[in-house]
Amino acid sequence: MTNLEDNNENLEQLGTEEAGPSSENKENKTPEKVRLVKLPLATVKRIMKADPDVHLITQDAVFLTTKATEFFIEMLGKATFECTLQAKKKTLMKQDFEKVMKTASNLCFLDGMMD
Repeated sequence: MTNLEDNNENLEQLGTEEAGPSSENKENKTPEKVRLVKLPLATVKRIMKADPDVHLITQDAVFLTTKATEFFIEMLGKATFECTLQAKKKTLMKQDFEKVMKTASNLCFLDGMMD
């Protein structure tokens, strides 16, 4: 195996964890893998490596960046959903997202990203 394949395999192992004995598959008695992250770690690493200033990325950095990205997407989705509910609508639209970006002070850095 090449070094790159080893790194990708290690990344995938970092993103999963074996569950405890209560979550064993009853048919074949093997513990199920629980994913700690939902986004693919290899893709996040590839995006991080797209920056020409980045030369070396540790597995922990990729994992933490992925987890932070998931939290950010979740927070943004919930805020947009709440905006949609306040408007008594059932469908999330771009305008709801833009309204959240303008009203939430912690999202002001996204201003102009939707243009």
